[in-house]
Amino acid sequence: MSNWRKDHLGASSSEPLKVIIIGNGPSGICLSYLLSGYTPYVKPDAVHPHPLLQRKLSEAPGVSILDQDLDYLSEGLEGRCQSPVALLFDALLRPDTDFGGNTESVLTWKLQKERAIPHSQQPFSLCAHNVVLATGTSDSPARLGIPGETLPFVHHELSALEVAIRAGTVTPDSDPVLIIGAGLSAADAVLYARHYNILVIHAFRRPVDDPGLVFNQLPKMLYPEYHKVHQMMREQSILSPSPYEGYRSLPEHQLLLFKEDRQALFQDPQGLHKVFGLSLVLVLIGSHPDLSFLPGAGAHLAVDPDQPLSAKRNPIDVEPFTYQSTQQEGLYAVGPLAGDNFVRFVQGGALAVASSLLRKEARKPP
Repeated sequence: MSNWRKDHLGASSSEPLKVIIIGNGPSGICLSYLLSGYTPYVKPDAVHPHPLLQRKLSEAPGVSILDQDLDYLSEGLEGRCQSPVALLFDALLRPDTDFGGNTESVLTWKLQKERAIPHSQQPFSLCAHNVVLATGTSDSPARLGIPGETLPFVHHELSALEVAIRAGTVTPDSDPVLIIGAGLSAADAVLYARHYNILVIHAFRRPVDDPGLVFNQLPKMLYPEYHKVHQMMREQSILSPSPYEGYRSLPEHQLLLFKEDRQALFQDPQGLHKVFGLSLVLVLIGSHPDLSFLPGAGAHLAVDPDQPLSAKRNPIDVEPFTYQSTQQEGLYAVGPLAGDNFVRFVQGGALAVASSLLRKEARKPP
């Protein structure tokens, strides 16, 4: 290993690194920040609006959050995330966001270089005692698996619509753009298309009042634009009059196939078939992680190893307060790979991993 690598990674060719982080998204960056020695403490004069959490925080004044019992601190917290540590860190960073408040974070940060754990985000071969998967899920867009999905007017990324509008191949006078999906990517596409007065047909398989829709997990005051799309989805049936000109929704519709003449065949909830002419199609139904660098593409790490790995339905099975894989010691997963699909909550996973790694370091003999 070169001197540059030794200086920057704190390792020699015969000594494994303590941690390798794979990924450069929000989860990986947040964890790298924590492992670089930046340590969260509760401000001495801070008072958290959650009485139970405030009482627990006051029991350990001057002790870093990384060194406290995350299980104990997160007990009793509720919110828009299934991860207790993510809820805890979110509550410390944004104490009353869900209630429309503007209370400042109760945390302060100190740079303590002696607590830093050497790690790397560099693209070369390294050996390490611990590996953190933070690659997200943007590598492989999910597909419908229906006839015609490979036709040239069918795309799986919002950028295709941006290119078409810039090139003038999709205009307000064109046939509608079909947007498939009921998540935030599909909502972004709806907002983008309507900004340019592009006609939109928005199709999705779930009912609009399904509590599992992502819109029901977002505070309205923080995300009014997404809740506007949700309102449009509820009110703008393809068969009803539209106060939102240029947009129609197709709830609970199953897409059967695409035709070469730019038509899409649907089946409605009653089993009837409908055909629509289109200018362009965006299939935005999520994405799958690409873990092809792991044995079996990491399938054995999932909650259900017999099903495909999926950030929403079948993430990597991790311990809730360390984010370490239940199947492989020393292997961690954060962000969507561990089921945390909102940027707002990925910091909690980074906190859990950093706390776990620091405890491992503390247990090592001098």
